[in-house]
Amino acid sequence: MRSKPCSLDKIPITSRHLLTCTRPFLSKRTLETSTSKTTSATEETKANDDGPVPKPRNELFRKNFVPSEIEAGWYDYWVSRGFFEPRKNRPKKEIHMLLPPPNVTGQLHIGHALMLSIQDALARWYRMKGYNVFWRPGTDHAGIATQSVVERMLEARKGLTKEELGREQFLKEANRWREENGSAILRQMERLGTSTAKSLEYYTLDEDLSRVVTRAFVRLYDDGLIYRDTRMVNWNPQLQTAISDIEVVWKEIEEKTMIEKAEFGVLHSFAYALEDGSEIVVSTTRPETIPADRAIAVHPDDERYKHLHYKYAYHPLLPDVKLPIVPDAELVDPRFGTGAVKITPCHDPKDFAFWKRHTSQGTEKKIDIPLVALFTETGRIKPEAGIQSLIGQDRLEARRLVVTLLEDRNVYRGAKEHPMRIATCQRSGCVIEPMIQPQWYLKMESLAKATLEATKNRLPRIRPDVPYQELWVRWLRETQDWCLSRQIWWGHRVPAYRVVHPFGKTSGRWIVAASENEARAKMTAEERSVCNLEQDSDVLDTWFSSGLLPLSTAGWKGGDSDEVPLRYPLSFIESGSDILFFWLARMAMLCHYFMGELPFKEILLHPLVCDANGKKMSKSVGNVLDPLAVIEGRTWEEVTNTVKREHKHEVRQWRRVPERFQLIEKEIKRKLQEAKSLYERTGIRESGADALRMALINFTKQSREIKMDLRQVNAFRQLNIKLWNAAKHLHLAKANAERVTMTPIPILPIDRVIPRKDFTQLTNKTLNMHDWFMIDRLRGVIEACEIAFEDRSLYKATESIKSFIYDDFCDVFLEFQRTDMAPESDPNKRQLAMSLTTHALDILVRLMHPFAPFLTERIWQCLDPERQAANANTIMQEQYPKLEDIPRIEAVLVTPMHYVLDLVSRLRSLAGTARERQEAIVYITPRQPVLAGYLKEKMRILQIITKVNVDVTTNKDDIGSTQEAPAQPRAEEESVWQAYEETLGDGGVRTVFKYQDVRERWLKPQGESED
Repeated sequence: MRSKPCSLDKIPITSRHLLTCTRPFLSKRTLETSTSKTTSATEETKANDDGPVPKPRNELFRKNFVPSEIEAGWYDYWVSRGFFEPRKNRPKKEIHMLLPPPNVTGQLHIGHALMLSIQDALARWYRMKGYNVFWRPGTDHAGIATQSVVERMLEARKGLTKEELGREQFLKEANRWREENGSAILRQMERLGTSTAKSLEYYTLDEDLSRVVTRAFVRLYDDGLIYRDTRMVNWNPQLQTAISDIEVVWKEIEEKTMIEKAEFGVLHSFAYALEDGSEIVVSTTRPETIPADRAIAVHPDDERYKHLHYKYAYHPLLPDVKLPIVPDAELVDPRFGTGAVKITPCHDPKDFAFWKRHTSQGTEKKIDIPLVALFTETGRIKPEAGIQSLIGQDRLEARRLVVTLLEDRNVYRGAKEHPMRIATCQRSGCVIEPMIQPQWYLKMESLAKATLEATKNRLPRIRPDVPYQELWVRWLRETQDWCLSRQIWWGHRVPAYRVVHPFGKTSGRWIVAASENEARAKMTAEERSVCNLEQDSDVLDTWFSSGLLPLSTAGWKGGDSDEVPLRYPLSFIESGSDILFFWLARMAMLCHYFMGELPFKEILLHPLVCDANGKKMSKSVGNVLDPLAVIEGRTWEEVTNTVKREHKHEVRQWRRVPERFQLIEKEIKRKLQEAKSLYERTGIRESGADALRMALINFTKQSREIKMDLRQVNAFRQLNIKLWNAAKHLHLAKANAERVTMTPIPILPIDRVIPRKDFTQLTNKTLNMHDWFMIDRLRGVIEACEIAFEDRSLYKATESIKSFIYDDFCDVFLEFQRTDMAPESDPNKRQLAMSLTTHALDILVRLMHPFAPFLTERIWQCLDPERQAANANTIMQEQYPKLEDIPRIEAVLVTPMHYVLDLVSRLRSLAGTARERQEAIVYITPRQPVLAGYLKEKMRILQIITKVNVDVTTNKDDIGSTQEAPAQPRAEEESVWQAYEETLGDGGVRTVFKYQDVRERWLKPQGESED
């Protein structure tokens, strides 16, 4: 029952563009919402209040399993009925969750899908456990990412830069773009069934949240924790802003490597001429910085250079510049290279520290070392370089040019490969340029110490604890001050105002206040009479506002610590391990400072999702997997078009430049080849949201990195088909029996089938061996799911459910029950069989609902005509199955079915060893009439499922007395069945399976006696 692949005319390809889907999964209203102006959660909720969506029709058992048809309509039904919203007048048991806000620029990716699958499973489980769930969804304004997108959009549409447009107009354009596109990812999340509360939706630039960010900054400043300083920062020339240390990714370079058209992993040597006519040779991996060199450092104990201390060398490219030779034991390792180090104070953190040591007041010998800033904010050479041919050149392009200049002056002494580390931006991949900039910083030491003190009782508990609990503590102990300011326009503007004297002269005094009026009130009388205020043009790091979300989304207004909001702290937080320190550690420090209490008691971390080969997913590699493609399916043509569409702008731009155009075509072919290795040539099979969710959760047993193999998704798609067919089997069997007998078959109450309290009611003759077996297994899977949720090992639940559906419910229980549900069976037995199957399915789909909400809702509704006819009901408001719902079955009632299944396994092995249908006879001692009677009753079923012509007897004369070719028992398994072959009168051979009384006896229920 394979679903048809999606055709190109039905599904538009999505890459960086806004999702627009024409499939029947969502209603027209929701689809319109995804492309319309979305402002706030309140307005969206009002928009959804134009009437409840009717319950989707359930007449689908006559059709094949098609995920899109099964899932269609349910999400709008749930939302319109308010099933995701916190319920009023509910018990005080509450769960508070926060969805890590995706960027407004984002498109749904497989990492989001994993996060949402885990969090939604927990939210639905807690609802079914009777908790009132407050799950807050939202989006992050994504300062750097959004500004980059809007700048590109302005350049493409209007040919304008943000500087030409001006700050005010640019922010209007950015807001307009956000209103049109910013909620697209939340709408895409609906495809996975995410049950967040729409009434709690937030946006990090909402007025209330922005007010909290401003007040938090002012308070931290007033408390002496925020300060302004001129320091060496990590400057990103591509984004034209500083980034924090934690956002820097260090890349190891082992050999000569080309990055951004420049050589890395090369150590260049060149000479400085000395005053006495000799020279001193130094080495560097960054020759482009040589024009800004202003000193040479040597080790004070290095005998080679003791005679040069505090003497001067001549700059090789700037003859009028003399460089002091300064002894410094902290910086120089005399064993490395020539033992002499060039000093570029403005573009190297260690050189800047050297400059501070030797130019500060109180140093042993103060030296005048000029600061020369060589690069502009865009990474180009400034006029201060003093070399005309370099001015305006890109810093990395200048690397080659400087080497050429050194060669022309005969001071270049060669190059060799050299292992090194380079700093790159975690967001853009750009090579970081150390630059001296004034920035706002947050002191972290006291915040980290207080947070560490609060974690002494192992709170928050981090799962998995290894290695993250130890890393959490280590990071808090080693954290550095946080650079808060970013040199962009989009975001929370720094609430700091500079006092500006008449004629534009600045006093250097900054006033930090929540508004300009408050800042003006803090001015002196003299300043108010003659000075103006100028707000800092920088904005705050996005992680700062995100770190306050447990407070700002809970209703905190930014006041004193006694103003603890009712919805604080979070019950737990779930996130990717890659932002444990970016976000969660900073969140813990900020929120603990303001509230005196950690913002969460538990941290759940999910693994990084890689492709099937273990490679990190990347657009540049071409192995990014769109979860919507897995849910909906993609033909190979659609996969191909998606890859091509990602490059359409480049193709259009460079079509007339053959050299560049060929590179683009080569890149497209490489990505298509990568896609071929990951997906079938026929494309990506439609699997549905339920299968993807279950597969992703099951993948989390790979605790560090997930290898995303679509075959596993298909395995859960097959599981869903199995469950669907089981429900369909029950539906058709009941309809057929009612049609033939012309009598309705009412489903007995569960207490008449599986009594919860009075176990003696169970030990009666109405239940069969397979019934006992299934009830016992059902209790086992309930227990496994409960433990899995409590331990946060959700993959154990998906594995248990999968095993139960395949191995116990479908392959055993339903197979052996076929004759019981047939129209010709005893009416009482038939009613009991259908009632037990119905209740077992009901329990099973409730167990499975947190993982597969759509399919389980559909089946649950169909199990009871009254449910289906009800106006507004849902499985998520039902109780999650508990152990006390199922009695503990005594082993004596379950063991006989194990004997039957052992026999089935041996019969199947017999059938698998021969081409022709085999003959077999099963002998049961007369002292085991119940087992014998059961096998005789189910003999036809045994023949069907084992493909062996098997007979059952209690008459010893029916089997021969001579054993021929006895079967060799398997040492690792014990069995009650003794197997051997016997020759028949016609020369044929059959296998005898003899029940051995020396093994465990078949103990009967009370009240029965042997004949």
